[in-house]
Amino acid sequence: MHLSLDKITIDAGTQGRVKLDKRVIEDYADKMQRGKTFLPCIVVSDGKKNYLVDGFHRYFAARKIKSPSIDCDVIEGTLQTAREKSWSVNDAHGLQRSRADKRKIVLMAINDDNHRGKSDREIAALCSISHTFVQNVRKELKEVAENISQPPVAVEQEVATLPPEDEEGDVFQEEMEATIELLKAENEALSDKLAVASMDADDLDKAMAESTIKDLRAQIRVLEIELKTVTESRDSFQRENAQLMKQVNSLTNKLKKLQA
Repeated sequence: MHLSLDKITIDAGTQGRVKLDKRVIEDYADKMQRGKTFLPCIVVSDGKKNYLVDGFHRYFAARKIKSPSIDCDVIEGTLQTAREKSWSVNDAHGLQRSRADKRKIVLMAINDDNHRGKSDREIAALCSISHTFVQNVRKELKEVAENISQPPVAVEQEVATLPPEDEEGDVFQEEMEATIELLKAENEALSDKLAVASMDADDLDKAMAESTIKDLRAQIRVLEIELKTVTESRDSFQRENAQLMKQVNSLTNKLKKLQA
């Protein structure tokens, strides 16, 4: 079926590439004008929004030639369905996925709440990527975690000065952090819109820029989650080391007393 371009959502984190290739868009636009038929785009519809998951180059090519609509295969589902679907597209057709594209979707998959903790093979199946590639990405993440680890002695000092837990204070802190994150996101969205509006470019370039900016924001959020996970793992490891050091010191003191 044909869907109006203005009824298709392109900024919901369903873009599986690191960036679009303008040369490919121009090539597709030229071929469209000459009557070439392309495979339908893939869209996931939740009844309110139509999320584009496959065919971003075709979509922008259609916009370039000012086509009012584009041929689409529509699948019923949620935004989560659309995101999961976007991880596996372009593995057998269209512009070949780059290593950066593959790494991006693997990071999106392993940091997704519905798939966190799944095996390399399960993630690989979701992304239509070899399990060895997923292994390599996780190896990179592990190396990052190891590189940012701090010496246990420093942690022992930090643990010793931690204030007592306050459940009410923790709840208030979480609410404040959530509010700050919401305001931050709203400010970023407004800043991005102003930046795009001020560009000296045509409507197509502005639309591509806006899509790219929103997708980069989504990538940043993924990386922030990744960093938070790594940091939490590091902190947990350091706390365990600190406790073990205390136990060792205690046992050492007891041994010295027994030997005295």
